[in-house]
Amino acid sequence: MLILRPQSFPNYAGAINYYIYSGLINNLDSACLSVPSLVRLNEETSKYEWVTDLLSSRAYWESWYKDMSKKFISLSVPRLLVLAGKFQLSIFKGCGHILHEDSPLEFADVLYTFANRNKALDPEFILALKAKYTKQ
Repeated sequence: MLILRPQSFPNYAGAINYYIYSGLINNLDSACLSVPSLVRLNEETSKYEWVTDLLSSRAYWESWYKDMSKKFISLSVPRLLVLAGKFQLSIFKGCGHILHEDSPLEFADVLYTFANRNKALDPEFILALKAKYTKQ
């Protein structure tokens, strides 16, 4: 998928549309807020290009994920695994790859439940985040 993504866009709307139509984000409001920070105007070409060249990190991808499951399971602290895809502990229906932006309230609820059950995070912090996204 990364190799197939466009290298540039004529404007912010083009980048936002790419995220929506590719299924990376399904929430248009969220895409309008977050996608513009992922691209920048190239003054020479007058096109918007990616801020980060993700393919340049390709040499490290295997080492990042090698034995990840074993390392995750061996942790002696409370763990929460949230993934976009079919192998999820928490399934977010109707979400794209950036699920915390498509369903911020549902994602906040999952985090809050985890934090409350395991006392791993300060629940007040999670509630403040939830309140921030509820005020719309």
